Amino acid sequence: MRHIFLSIGHNKGKRLPWTTPDQGAVGHGTNEFLMGKLIVDGLISQYKGEYQLVKVPEGLNLAQRVAFINKNAVDGDICIEFHMDSAGTTASGCSTWYYTGSDYAMNKARAFQMEYTRVSG
Repeated sequence: MRHIFLSIGHNKGKRLPWTTPDQGAVGHGTNEFLMGKLIVDGLISQYKGEYQLVKVPEGLNLAQRVAFINKNAVDGDICIEFHMDSAGTTASGCSTWYYTGSDYAMNKARAFQMEYTRVSG
């Protein structure tokens, strides 16, 4: 069975030895990590599909999240990392990134972008 790894950007405000707590962009009474957590938890509770959803453990820094995914992934798996970024109240849209040189990754990213745009408006 293939997996979709769902990684919440940042590390829920956990203080790391080399930096300040990393909760991501902050505004409107919330922060980027908490918004990503709501989306990931909602996806996991509602998803019914051919892939197995795997939530990357919370509180990890970026290198630890990548190591977790690499340790548990098999060829053909997908990883989605959720970021909200900082923007004004009129901002809209989303970005989808993938490794260049992989038609598989490019096609999956395009399909994700199209569906996300359709669902979110």
